[in-house]
Amino acid sequence: SLVLLKEYIPGDRRLLVAYVLPKKGESLRVGELRSFLKQKLPDYMVPSFFVLLDALPLTLNGKVDHRALLALDLSQPDLQETFVAPRTSVEKQIADIWSQFLKLEKVGIHNNFFELGGDSLIATQIISRLNNAFNIKLPLSVLFELSTIAQLNKTIETNLWTAQYISNSASKTTYKGNLKQFRFPESIPLSFAQQRLWFLNQLENNNSAYNIPYGYRLTGNLSIKALAQSLNEIIRRHEILRTTFASAEIEPKQVISSNIQITLTIIDLQELSTEEKQIKVQQITTEEAQQTFELTSGFLFRAKLLRLSVQEHILLLNLHHIVSDGWSFDIFFRELTELYTAFSTNQPSPLSELPIQYADFAHWQREWLQGEVLESQLNYWKQQLSGSLPILQLPTDYPHPRVQTYKGAYNP
Repeated sequence: SLVLLKEYIPGDRRLLVAYVLPKKGESLRVGELRSFLKQKLPDYMVPSFFVLLDALPLTLNGKVDHRALLALDLSQPDLQETFVAPRTSVEKQIADIWSQFLKLEKVGIHNNFFELGGDSLIATQIISRLNNAFNIKLPLSVLFELSTIAQLNKTIETNLWTAQYISNSASKTTYKGNLKQFRFPESIPLSFAQQRLWFLNQLENNNSAYNIPYGYRLTGNLSIKALAQSLNEIIRRHEILRTTFASAEIEPKQVISSNIQITLTIIDLQELSTEEKQIKVQQITTEEAQQTFELTSGFLFRAKLLRLSVQEHILLLNLHHIVSDGWSFDIFFRELTELYTAFSTNQPSPLSELPIQYADFAHWQREWLQGEVLESQLNYWKQQLSGSLPILQLPTDYPHPRVQTYKGAYNP
């Protein structure tokens, strides 16, 4: 058996795919295999697809042919359940949301979310959309526990039946203020997520574990001027990309610079051979991903452009997690595409100005999570985390070090 990382939707999603060879005469069900792995591994390590094979394809040298495996069609997953259409309006609405984020034409009510290609990021987006659509508050964990539409439907309908009770209870703990612009240039608080990352940064002395590096191959004619202009326009639009974090007497504060422009570093590799280019690209990519950021000064966003030929480039981006996340990158690349399309043809930006910035959210969150709301949340988590916490039984080949190093490697 073998597990590979496959680009499921080009430029969008990559998923783990397991290629499995059952023993001769043995009947193997994907559902049972998935359930077994979920008991041993965290959800993000459980493959999204399982492909049952009679034999692994081999190269002329007798090695496993990874390219042949990755070329196998996964557009129609080998699902354990046959298609059953939604029966109620709630099931249909859930199915529509699943289809949108999974990029599938139709989804049956008994099809497993993970067998359809779902992952933790898509699960977050789906739960957020379901909560908005039905005006409920489902936790992210529900999709990992109830991974079919039929199962999820029962929970949602239960929430809808008790909506009045939830509304009455929530009225005591919900902050009524609207999210709006708050301008306090001398004292901008961190959001709670930012404060956690700031604390870890202070504790671990600028560890690169919270870098978010991305690399994208660009093919065709490229206007470097339009690309740099697009990157700087995104930085102008989003204050969080111009933010550093200053240590104050009581707690850290956000400091937003009024005018910062990124320098798009260009590294020309055209003169190298194909093999030398691959080695150099890997070296530069690794070095960039491991280069730390200084949160109190400097830029928390870096960009490099590797020129392989006139028609082929690689764009390397690196941001600290305190100013971005995976969901934000979807917005980033959507805006980058629209801006580059406009600027490369000498057109103005097609994007409207943003009414709300991340600093506004941070202020709103601090205003909301205090007093009775904060006390209620703290009491809940104290109860959830009381007593002896379970130890993750993850099989490893070496004992865990006493101090976490975040060091890892990929062995193809």
